Amino acid sequence: MKSLTLQPFDILSRQEIAATLDNLSRASVAVLGDFCLDVYWTIDRSASEISLETGQRTEPVRAQRYTPGGAGNVVMNLLTLGVQQIYPVGVLGDDPFGRELQRLLASPHINTGGLVIQGEGWATHSYVKPYVEGEELNALYLMQESYDGYHRDQCIFSPDMDIEDSMQAPVNYDTGVTLKYSLNAFCLWEGYAVQLNGTRGRLEHKCEETVYINGDGTVPGALKEEGTHIRIYPTRAPAYEVPVWTGEGGHGGGDDLMLRDLFSPQEDPYLRAADHRSGAASILCGIAANRSIAEGGWVKIDDLIHGLDRPDYPCMPSASMPFTLPLRC
Repeated sequence: MKSLTLQPFDILSRQEIAATLDNLSRASVAVLGDFCLDVYWTIDRSASEISLETGQRTEPVRAQRYTPGGAGNVVMNLLTLGVQQIYPVGVLGDDPFGRELQRLLASPHINTGGLVIQGEGWATHSYVKPYVEGEELNALYLMQESYDGYHRDQCIFSPDMDIEDSMQAPVNYDTGVTLKYSLNAFCLWEGYAVQLNGTRGRLEHKCEETVYINGDGTVPGALKEEGTHIRIYPTRAPAYEVPVWTGEGGHGGGDDLMLRDLFSPQEDPYLRAADHRSGAASILCGIAANRSIAEGGWVKIDDLIHGLDRPDYPCMPSASMPFTLPLRC
């Protein structure tokens, strides 16, 4: 193929565009990138019923179709333009979505030898787009933007971002407890640290999470063993560590516990599960903190809402009850 010196597109003549397109039939193009599968589901809500497992209404899929997405979309566009040979280079998972993407890319003009099939630790990037009565189901995020002001997938470095990267919030409870909250959104590690000071000593808990990359087989919020611990500092006694309870799944097993509390609640002797009252109280703390930042002063929860019942807290000693200081060990 004879190389052409292309000028900026806005001044290309019709003859130059035509010559470039004509030469595509003799071109060979390599496409390197993320190969995805777009999944289109047609939802038939007339067949919906209550799920026995979750108690929620099901979303029956009446029809489904698949098309290449991401770099796969570029390959299909080049194929439509008549490129003689296309060489996609990327990674697919050894899964049904990956096999479907391979089937869609099967063509005499597409050499798929550069697509690596990763058996473990990788899943084919797939984007599900459910449709109801011919329209894409976007009620979860897009249709709510005018109400909650939350816009997905924005640039975090944009000057329009007004979410604080770092903030501190002192909170005083009517029980006498004082909370000092610190948020740092750009740390070198992700997780949290909690310190509790009481009449009998101090408890420190640190939870450090591993790096999570969507589609590479890692678990969201998986705990680092070397970065997670619980330490007890008794008053006038040596410090010691307590084994951390963990489970399978994301966030040390916390994701599975949360789903179980939502859909199949069981006995909770430690009163760890948050109900609607706890959730409202937690959200109100954040609302009060944002108002405090805007107004530059203290904000009382009672001034924001009235009639909210208190959650069921575990039994705790009163701040006014007598306390005997233990002898030094």
